[in-house]
Amino acid sequence: MPIKVVSPLMEQFFHENPFRAWEMVNPPGGLPEAMRPIVDSWIGEGPNTAITPEQAEPVFSGLINDILNRTDLHPSSAARLVAQDLPAYVDFATPDGYVPTPID
Repeated sequence: MPIKVVSPLMEQFFHENPFRAWEMVNPPGGLPEAMRPIVDSWIGEGPNTAITPEQAEPVFSGLINDILNRTDLHPSSAARLVAQDLPAYVDFATPDGYVPTPID
C-alpha cells in the first residue's frame, strides 16, 4: 500500500530512512506533552488529528531542516509540508499500532 502523502518530496524523505517514523515520534528532547495525544492518534486506529505548521515547527525541526537543506523552500512552506504530510506517514508506518525502533 503506498503512503498517502501529497508531496513527492516528503515521500522521498520517508522512503530514504525506514525508521523515520520512530525519529518523528521520538524527537530530540521528547514530544511536548500537548503533542503526545496528537501523535498517538497517528499511531493508533481512527482518524489522524491534524497539526498546524506552528505546532510542527518546534517539534519536527530536524525534518524541516532536512527539507530546507535540500530545497529552496521558505521555512514556513517546509513547516506546512510537514504538518500536511507527517500524520499520514506515521499512520502508514505504524499499521499495527506500534512504532518500529532502530536496532543499535
